Amino acid sequence: MILATSKVPIAVPLFVVPRLVATYLTHRLSGRVLLTGGLALIAVGLVSVAVALPQLHYVALLPGLLLMGIGAGTLNGETAKVSMSVIPPERAGMASGISGTIRFAGIVIGFAVLGAVLFMQLRAAVTAGLPMGSAGEADALVKAIGAGDLSGNGSPALHALAVASYGAAYRAVLLGGAAFAALAAVLAWNLIRAAETAPT
Repeated sequence: MILATSKVPIAVPLFVVPRLVATYLTHRLSGRVLLTGGLALIAVGLVSVAVALPQLHYVALLPGLLLMGIGAGTLNGETAKVSMSVIPPERAGMASGISGTIRFAGIVIGFAVLGAVLFMQLRAAVTAGLPMGSAGEADALVKAIGAGDLSGNGSPALHALAVASYGAAYRAVLLGGAAFAALAAVLAWNLIRAAETAPT
């Protein structure tokens, strides 16, 4: 339920924020500031969700989810604009293709890496919580948790282990994503020239 409803506070800002940024901010702030700010908001949102995750309560997750949505919405409106602002007009088509390819490749690689981290953390947490020699049970439980089944097949002990492992694994993924977003914010601030992305 939490995962299903968590999409709303991220998805809505993705549609609303780019319009607000275009209307109120692009003529006041440089693309450098907007991109750095968007990445920083995503990093703070990810940390906020990671901290609130052990509660497994939607209201506790809501502020972090909204921050992530606002940050991503800011990036959506500015990324293409900033990347194209430093390209000579005669190379605009080529630059647009390269930009799109890099973005989609980054999404695919990011999902693969974070998925691997998730299952490694799940396996480590489940293995640590089960008795020695329960490799088969651990595999089944990891697959069930990865698919979103935290019931533990009706066992209270396995249910508690599934919930704890789920929280620990997703917390590791969220904190890893936050670190990457923070690094990207630092790189954006240092590599993007304010003069080339001046307010329009």
